[in-house]
Amino acid sequence: MFNMVKKTKEELVEQILKALDNKKNTVNEIANHINSNWSTVKETLEFLEKYALVSHYTENNNKIYVRKLDARKISEVNGETLFKLPITKKQKNMAHCLFGVIQEEYKKYSENKPAKILTQKVVEDLEESYKIDVPGGWYLYGLTTIVAYNPNVNYPIIPNIVSTDLRKKVSSLTAEYSKFKTSDDIMFHQYKKHGNKLYLAKWNLCKISSDKINFKHTETKQALQKYLSDFLLYLPQGQYAQELEEIVNKYVITMNKLLLGRDDLNLIKPKLSISFNAVWKYVASVNLYNNLLKFYNPATLGQVEDKIYITKQDAIEEINSISEYYSPPKKLPMLGIETPEEKLIIGEFVGITKD
Repeated sequence: MFNMVKKTKEELVEQILKALDNKKNTVNEIANHINSNWSTVKETLEFLEKYALVSHYTENNNKIYVRKLDARKISEVNGETLFKLPITKKQKNMAHCLFGVIQEEYKKYSENKPAKILTQKVVEDLEESYKIDVPGGWYLYGLTTIVAYNPNVNYPIIPNIVSTDLRKKVSSLTAEYSKFKTSDDIMFHQYKKHGNKLYLAKWNLCKISSDKINFKHTETKQALQKYLSDFLLYLPQGQYAQELEEIVNKYVITMNKLLLGRDDLNLIKPKLSISFNAVWKYVASVNLYNNLLKFYNPATLGQVEDKIYITKQDAIEEINSISEYYSPPKKLPMLGIETPEEKLIIGEFVGITKD
């Protein structure tokens, strides 16, 4: 018997859909193909059927599952964009031309091609400030264009698409982002530059698994409580906002209970990190959906909505999972930053709110 590794809802969905493409159509066939429990696969198929991603028919008393044709068509619309979203020829030419200009400008600073994250940040900074009509928005790692960038491609610079003024702006932004050595530095710079308090809160909460964070310190718990509060305060508004707030509020309450009620959280850092990442994927998917409404009508954003449904279920499962670690304390501790260690701990985090 194979050892079955626990998968997130997102991983299950991705593997099941690929299995269906490979003509594995019964629950047993899929479960064996992806090395997962029969009941888990059946439950996930029912979830996918609920959101019209798969359907089934009965043959010889067996349920035969297939991907919905509409879902398959959507996935084939365009292989060069995030979520396979459609783009016009004009939008594609603009994005590719900007990639080419960034590659050329980046030669001033490195012999290598610019990485994806730098290129995406430059293009979407331009969109944010100058409305160049390249679809994108705030997603997992910050502002990103939905047009895929491949560092191995030499993108041609098409005459008359990039004006002299726009080229100067590209040059300036490329210089700005090129001075940072790591992807983390690039992301943090963009969050601060745009004053995005949600992403700054995310930045702090991602440090839960860091070796520098010690949950035995009251100061650490106090700091994390503050940034959990910030995270909830700056959630995206618009479509899905109410449901998002309810689920993230449950996560924040669960984390606060753990921070107050346990003194051995260092032992479950990896689990806490997995839980936060699941919640963040859900938040970021909702955020991107609302950003993309500037470029697309809701009917076009079906795959992004599917991502929201999937990441929501994953977030709920992970929140429920960490809630099992909670046991009420005999005496409720009072958290406060009063020791000389304050500066050391707070130095690990970045400020967000203004008092």
